[in-house]
Amino acid sequence: MTLRCMAVMGLLGLARPAGASDAPRLLLLSSQGPVAVRLQAELVAAGWDVAAMPSARAGLDLIGLHASMSARRASAAIALLPDEPGHLDVWIIDEVGMVVSQERFDHASKVDVVALRTVERLRAHRLQVQSRRLPRRPRAPTGALHSALHSASPTPRVEPAPRPSSQRVDRERPHARDIGDTESVEVHRSIQINTAIAIGWAPGGLSPTGQVEVGASWLPFPCLALDLRATVPVVPSWISAREGDAEIYPVLTGVAARWLGGDRQSRFRPTLGLGFGVLVVHIRGHAKPQPDNTPPNTSENVTLVTGLPFVEGGVLLRLTPHLNLHLSYLVGAPLRRLVVMFAGRPVGTLGRPLLTGSLGLELVI
Repeated sequence: MTLRCMAVMGLLGLARPAGASDAPRLLLLSSQGPVAVRLQAELVAAGWDVAAMPSARAGLDLIGLHASMSARRASAAIALLPDEPGHLDVWIIDEVGMVVSQERFDHASKVDVVALRTVERLRAHRLQVQSRRLPRRPRAPTGALHSALHSASPTPRVEPAPRPSSQRVDRERPHARDIGDTESVEVHRSIQINTAIAIGWAPGGLSPTGQVEVGASWLPFPCLALDLRATVPVVPSWISAREGDAEIYPVLTGVAARWLGGDRQSRFRPTLGLGFGVLVVHIRGHAKPQPDNTPPNTSENVTLVTGLPFVEGGVLLRLTPHLNLHLSYLVGAPLRRLVVMFAGRPVGTLGRPLLTGSLGLELVI
């Protein structure tokens, strides 16, 4: 009786599907939808043990996702996240939490196409990882040593199994470059070209001035921008007195370091910067006729130069992945107090603080 029970238990153990407990686990992060249902079915058919995790967020939290993968002992993860109205981003993450692939689909893409394409991208990545882990083929001996070994060893030579072709893996991948390389270019090494209209004003009796601002920014990190800017007046500031009138043209060039809050996919990002510039002020005087028995005044042009440390704050509005709307406000303190004088009499100052508000566009390259 005991032998019969042991035989039955052995047959039951053999009847269990081979690899049922060895199937790799995959974490599927998505909101419920037809794409998620079809993708889960294709993954199960491909031999994956799928663990679904619902998500309603539009952004991808890699740190939290990797923690969930470690808790569920998952060797890969797929995230289906809506990026913009009518678009769906499909992310593939490996076992160490690195993004290895990303593809965007629009509303016209079929559910079957999205699911099958994602499974093929995952399979291509797994094949590439396995090919890298295969041992290297030893180099065959050459020359006299090669002949001596062949003459001393009668054992027939056995050819090693061919390694999987890397070209085949590349053909099976939908893109030759994955999202990891793309993000390192777009986020960590992106360049921005800026243009804006601005209004500048300083207390001291001068009228506001209309300006045009141009510049460029380099982002070595997603939250840090190094700016180079120049502000040129198109409508000069004006001051008038009994001796005459004067037009004031302030030109500012400078550099700044700017902090950007939020992440790259945020719709709104606050900014805060600190910089230093050179302020060049050109004053063009126009003398008025004086009453009788009064010496006439002469018109003069004067150019004054001073340093200008400044701080700025603002907000970025993300219009498209390559175009931002930037609203900022600059407060500067000239190191030298600039005074406008008519016939030796001060009539106005361009002093502290110097205020400039701007509204412009940023083109991300």
